[in-house]
Amino acid sequence: MKVVAAIIIYKKEILAFQRKYSSDKSISNKYEFPGGKVNDNESDLCALKRELWEELNLKIDRYHIFSSTEYEYPKKKVFLKFYICEINNLNFKLNVHKNYKLLNKNNIYDLDWLEGNYQVIESLMLKKII
Repeated sequence: MKVVAAIIIYKKEILAFQRKYSSDKSISNKYEFPGGKVNDNESDLCALKRELWEELNLKIDRYHIFSSTEYEYPKKKVFLKFYICEINNLNFKLNVHKNYKLLNKNNIYDLDWLEGNYQVIESLMLKKII
């Protein structure tokens, strides 16, 4: 499954969004970068823009690819593409998440992230994005 996600930067900090409870322990209440599945006949960027609108009522026009990776969860294997974007304000709505946090290099590892996100977090730290 192809998945796209946005690493959203606000004032040199990264936004992390907490998923709601799920019976699937591998995703329940975990933090993630927002995004989702790329539908058939949909480009990666169109999917990302659609997902950010559905999840956060957020429109962002400027993105650049940061990294891509594969991760195998207990119930599915995903090919993840991460894009970086910046926002100037926190005007969004939590439509599918229950919480969000602003993070920097000192507290990014304090959260319980989706397993598939740890590799990109390490890359963010190595490249001193935050």
